[in-house]
Amino acid sequence: MKKKVGLIIGVILIGALGFGIYRIIQNPEQYQKQENISVVFDCSKLSRISTDELKNELGEPTNIENWNNQTSKGEFQMQIYTYNFEGFYGEFILYEDTVIKLRLFSNTHWKVEGSNSDNIFAMFGIVPGENAKKTVDTGTTYKFSPVSDNVAEVEFYNYDKENKTFNTIYVTYNLNYFD
Repeated sequence: MKKKVGLIIGVILIGALGFGIYRIIQNPEQYQKQENISVVFDCSKLSRISTDELKNELGEPTNIENWNNQTSKGEFQMQIYTYNFEGFYGEFILYEDTVIKLRLFSNTHWKVEGSNSDNIFAMFGIVPGENAKKTVDTGTTYKFSPVSDNVAEVEFYNYDKENKTFNTIYVTYNLNYFD
């Protein structure tokens, strides 16, 4: 009788353990420690938006500059819309009335919060996809491409590993116009 009770309890425990593992495999993010990261600027929502949508979101730019971007792919007449934010400024590069790249420059340095290295993406509202790859690592400059469905490439400049700080980020939404 004791063997049957022990066997039944063993089967129940193994079943419960198997069910728990199955649930974690189905949705691992739900069971990982979540860190609250301050979003400096949500770059993902600006992917390939029009000039009018950009102005509706951020208002009128402080400066508009025409720029002739010459690459191995051709020559592209672009516009750079500059906006000032609290502690940093941004340059939105537009081609044919669409935001294709964003460059953000901190007046000081941004500090990566928490222990997860992906927090650097979360600071800018970017969720890297499964295929995201680091393509450049110089110790102070990091480039990732591809990144996600909305972001083709992200570059972090002047990164200090010891202090986990940096002061520049480039977010490219469409690589067709850049080398």
